[in-house]
Amino acid sequence: MRSLLPFLLLAPAALAQTIPLWPDRPDHSESFIGPNDTERRLRKITNPLLTAHLAPQPNGTAILIAPGGGFRHLAIDKEGHDVARWLNSLGISAFVLQYSAGADPSRETVIARSLEDIRQAMRLLRQRAANLRFDPDRLGVMGFSAGGYLAVDLALRSDPATRPAFAIPVYPAAPPDLTVPADAPPLLLLAAHDDPLTINHTIPLYTAWNKANRPATLHIYATGKHGFGFRKTGVAADPWPDHLAAWLRTRNLL
Repeated sequence: MRSLLPFLLLAPAALAQTIPLWPDRPDHSESFIGPNDTERRLRKITNPLLTAHLAPQPNGTAILIAPGGGFRHLAIDKEGHDVARWLNSLGISAFVLQYSAGADPSRETVIARSLEDIRQAMRLLRQRAANLRFDPDRLGVMGFSAGGYLAVDLALRSDPATRPAFAIPVYPAAPPDLTVPADAPPLLLLAAHDDPLTINHTIPLYTAWNKANRPATLHIYATGKHGFGFRKTGVAADPWPDHLAAWLRTRNLL
């Protein structure tokens, strides 16, 4: 099988656009590198927005992506834009969410704002689905770490305006209440065995979906730790995009 993990870091600029979630809010966001690596991150996000990566040949599926960063910052490339460009190669339009990470000293305040950000993002995307050329009934959510917390919260809620058609939490943090509704969307979980969050967050999520008799798939890779993202680093988690593509295909989303 041909690998589905080319590093598609170039995309036509005309296909990208930004959509503010809350117009007229001031922007105090900062971009920074590291300190222990060369990855770009964003913090102090006071004007949350979506960056749209529209597939040149859309197949009708779309995914809202919430990067991680412990609600302090966002790993905006390896858990955001790079993933979106790869999804474009599959015909999927992707929307990277810059939610309120690091916008307030209070973690509780930031989480509350971020939850409202992702709900607003789902509402706006559904409203604009025709113009953005995707089927609102095929709009899913994908989240990494703290972004996985937001993705799971959406999947657990009953509001039809914000519930995704499917959810893909990657090494997620899990909300405290895992009461899974009878119509919860299909779930794909991706994590590493050597990530300490897996046993306390990813596995309980899978167990909750299983107990509710809802569709769930779990991939736990031997190595990858926390935060492997869209990078090939010689760990067992490297092929996760191939497994994601296969799962989307079985759900008739490709």
